[in-house]
Amino acid sequence: MKVPLSWINEFVNINTIEVETLINKLTLSGFEVEEILDLTINNKKEIILDLSTTANRPDSLSILGLSNEIGAILNKPVAKQIPSSFFSDNKLLPKVDNFSDQNNICSDFIVSNIDISPIKKIPNWLLNKLICCGFEPKHNIYDLIDFVLLETGYPFELYDSTIILENSTINNFDNDNCDFIIKTIKSETEITINNNKIFIENGLDLPGLYINNVLVSVVGLKNLDTFQVTNKTQKILIEGSIFNSKSIRQLSRKVGFKTERSTRYEKGINNSELLIAYDRLLELITSITTINQFTLCTSFITKIDNSKKIILKLNHIHEVLGLIKINEVESTYLDSKTISNYLIRLNCEINEISDSKFVGWEVKVPLSRISDLTQEIDLIEEIGRLHGYNNFVTKLPEITNIGQSDTSYNFRKKLTTCFVNMGFNELLNYSLISSVELNNITVTNALTNEYSTLRDSLLYKLIENYSYNIKQKNFQFNGFEYGHIFNHNKLNNYIEQEVVSGIFGTTKQQYDWETKAVDFSWVQAKGKIEILLDKIDIQVNWEPLTDSDSKYLKILHPFRSANLIDKTSNKLIGVFGQINLFLAKEKNINSNVFLFEFNFDQLCNSENFINLPAYQAYSVYPKITKDISFIINKTVSYKTIHDFILKNTNSLLINIELIDQYNDETNFNETISICLKLTFQSKLRTLKTNEIENILTNLKPQLNKQFNTVFRV
Repeated sequence: MKVPLSWINEFVNINTIEVETLINKLTLSGFEVEEILDLTINNKKEIILDLSTTANRPDSLSILGLSNEIGAILNKPVAKQIPSSFFSDNKLLPKVDNFSDQNNICSDFIVSNIDISPIKKIPNWLLNKLICCGFEPKHNIYDLIDFVLLETGYPFELYDSTIILENSTINNFDNDNCDFIIKTIKSETEITINNNKIFIENGLDLPGLYINNVLVSVVGLKNLDTFQVTNKTQKILIEGSIFNSKSIRQLSRKVGFKTERSTRYEKGINNSELLIAYDRLLELITSITTINQFTLCTSFITKIDNSKKIILKLNHIHEVLGLIKINEVESTYLDSKTISNYLIRLNCEINEISDSKFVGWEVKVPLSRISDLTQEIDLIEEIGRLHGYNNFVTKLPEITNIGQSDTSYNFRKKLTTCFVNMGFNELLNYSLISSVELNNITVTNALTNEYSTLRDSLLYKLIENYSYNIKQKNFQFNGFEYGHIFNHNKLNNYIEQEVVSGIFGTTKQQYDWETKAVDFSWVQAKGKIEILLDKIDIQVNWEPLTDSDSKYLKILHPFRSANLIDKTSNKLIGVFGQINLFLAKEKNINSNVFLFEFNFDQLCNSENFINLPAYQAYSVYPKITKDISFIINKTVSYKTIHDFILKNTNSLLINIELIDQYNDETNFNETISICLKLTFQSKLRTLKTNEIENILTNLKPQLNKQFNTVFRV
């Protein structure tokens, strides 16, 4: 929204405040200034702020609304508009018997017919304001509509009365037989709006305004091109109305475009200033022409229930907002007088309460803020906003009693450690997914089809994660995820469970240096799960899946999957298995992938909480590696050699690795040549090369004596 400061200055005096100061105060009050524009229009410099407001403040989407806000922030009086005489007498309004709303989307509706003289030139001051706000002048009466929209926030629509009468059976609009009806536009109808042709198909359900059975507009959007007003039009219908924001939002989606009018309705407005805005429009019309005749055709004004009063307690304000700064050392709480002043600046009606129960206020909010100031915390937020959140003490409360980790948290930490030590990475996905099965729980009014269903398993997303990583050439992918799943129980009620799921087997395994790396087998994958469960001290029985596990039968291999049953409680812990071959083919991934999904609460209840082994800190000092090659008898096992070397060297040796082996089978030799890589490292210092050489010098004769080895150069 582009806001010229000169226009704001007509309602609240901001001449004495610097632009940067005003911007800072607006920003701290929740109005983001996206851009500052300097324009020169008719040799006059204009400073324009491009503002964005929060979704709950439709009242600020106008010059008047924003002026009220700036007046409250700066504690300055705001000039009020003086309504003209057209609706000052409420006796004009009760005519409602000729209006009906079959779609229940209209809360307020008022139409008048005016007979005017030829239109004069639109004044330059009005056109300049439209240009400042980014509107292109049309140089006709629609410029007045745009001006009132910007100034008051209320959209209006105009119709050529003469054309309506030519298409209907009535002669004028003061006839009691003239009806105004909002109803669904008939199917197989073609209409034109802004040169866009719209064909009404079956099921489109667009609400239209009919005047004496003549379709004149799609409500809340725009009138049909046939009934557009021009500079030659002398009989004009003026419609002012309030429509349901949700209905207009859906309507705009159906037709595929928006207008300035529909955009305002989508934000949400009420009728608190509707008649004043209508008066303002008529007043502007009289400035460019003469209204020869004025006829109120119909009116339907809903009375807003503003009887509700909010109880605001002083101690609640202090608890939420905290202390305010007096100086660098001293601080105190907001006093009652200051709070009362803020409420009055918000145009609230207040009644102070002071009794034995509490000290506070009985607050009646203004009609323009009735939609967003609905409870005590809303008023507290407004008080903090006006005082300035930067003026409060940013001090965290002192914690006298630190909470303890519960059983679930401790088990989660332990289980996560087990997964990480086994080479898994933790993953995170949304709980909302695209629809997979018809019986899944769907979200009402979902934003997109991609996030329209609550997941009943984490495995679908894990498979997608794996497929995506494979496409990105990341083949080292073993992952696990904590999350919640949602299902129906036998009584068709919704149930929510926390589970931990995972995917692995994606990395080929090499078990010795002579053989090639191979895929995981079922036995090896089963063993990995048993190792995991053993680490958390859970013993299980493996049982085949049943028909009740239908959702898992579509994910897992029918003959290479199992339910895991806790031996102690005989309760189902979860499922494990290889991916279904058809699903793997559909996702174009390796079929040797294994999946598991465990009930987290059941795991936690079954675990005996044995302590995990302690882990030592990683050394920051460099390693030294040395290779030794020797010939040894084939009958000596590698483990025997490994243990002997560890026993006869000091603690500096941290790893022994077999890197080469040569066996000359042609000579039927009983010996074998091997090469070992020895890695040395200290946790306290940097090792020296001669120190390691001395260790190897002492090791060689011991190997020779024990195994009759022959060292190779």
